[in-house]
Amino acid sequence: MKHCLQLIIILFFVNVAKAQHPRPDTMWGAGSGSPYQRAILVAPVVSGERSPVFILPNSEQLCFDKQVKIKTQSAGRVSEQCLYFNTASGYVGYCMPRNSAGGGLCDIKPFEKDFVFYVIGTKGNLYTYQTTDEGNGRLKHWVTMSGTQANPYTLPGSNTGMMRVNKKMEMKLYCDDKVKAWSYKNEAQPQLYYLFGKNYPPQLAFNIGKYLGNFGIGYQMTDKGLYIIMEMQHPSWEAKITDIDEVAVCFDPTAFQKQEEVFIEKRTEDMIKERQKIDRDRGKIRPDDPCAAHREALLVFRENQLRLQSGDMDSIRRTNNNVLQNQNVQKAYRNMMDPLFMIQGDIISTQLSICVTEQRIRRNPNDNPAQAKLGCLQGFIGRLRSTEAQMAALDEAYARDPTTALGKKSQLYLALMQHSCR
Repeated sequence: MKHCLQLIIILFFVNVAKAQHPRPDTMWGAGSGSPYQRAILVAPVVSGERSPVFILPNSEQLCFDKQVKIKTQSAGRVSEQCLYFNTASGYVGYCMPRNSAGGGLCDIKPFEKDFVFYVIGTKGNLYTYQTTDEGNGRLKHWVTMSGTQANPYTLPGSNTGMMRVNKKMEMKLYCDDKVKAWSYKNEAQPQLYYLFGKNYPPQLAFNIGKYLGNFGIGYQMTDKGLYIIMEMQHPSWEAKITDIDEVAVCFDPTAFQKQEEVFIEKRTEDMIKERQKIDRDRGKIRPDDPCAAHREALLVFRENQLRLQSGDMDSIRRTNNNVLQNQNVQKAYRNMMDPLFMIQGDIISTQLSICVTEQRIRRNPNDNPAQAKLGCLQGFIGRLRSTEAQMAALDEAYARDPTTALGKKSQLYLALMQHSCR
């Protein structure tokens, strides 16, 4: 999702790249443009004829009137991608990129496994739809909302104001030579745009708050009218439109469950069961058990974790803020899946297993399997403590990037669990 959001605002942060040689200015000509040009240069929500809508994640069909194929290039990797625009209501949907423009580039097939479809609304709704294979031929349909269904995402800083761009001497052809676009750039910033519109004055001013698109291309309102950004260039990133078609395509999201709500419901049920299990386990501890102290220590740890997670869940339910822009909610989600807490629990659990195994050996010194297990557990607890120290160091090293720290800690945990003493 973070990558998706970076792509939303890349329009305002990209640099200029080399363009092709100048061509004559014959874009719209003396007339009113071709039927194709007139048809694609329409976006009522951008030009101000319509107001953007607040889209709901799974209550109604999401329909589109423009299909836009684009080509992107980054670090030598070229990908083809398909975007869908609703130019009346103000939202964009797009499929996963592909390395070639083969068949099915624009297919929206929600009932196929590994389906992923993103929808971005100009009102700040950001939804990811995906279909996962649960095994045995069962497919699950999820929509991740990141809280933007209640608290819309807003671009950092102001999304109002104007950005002036000056006309340059480069012109390019697009959409099988049906569209010609002139290059424009802001002199204070290095980004370069190729614009298609009805006229091409020496200077234009982008209305920053009136843009519909993604990846730096799309519909842009200016002080001289509506334009389409056909291409945006950068030394390490390029995006250009290869085709635009009028369509009548709808995506039905009603089968998709709200993933965050299901997570909260399931997590709440699990916490209730854990509380009940802690009470049952405490009732089973015998006063004469040599390992009673270890059992109690594990129960205390589980109680502390349950209390912390209850607080995190309360924070998520209470704020209902979008995960993308609320650090407290982000922290709450990270805490509930932090491998460092898992390691700390595993250390206490392994200490209990060592105690139980030692008691078994005391009763039967010739128990070779128990001897082997004890050796494994003693080595494993050393690795657990070493991994705990590594995770703590990662938290310190990535204090300003806890998401990266979480990913690296998860990798450490998965690697360690391959050598457990099961």
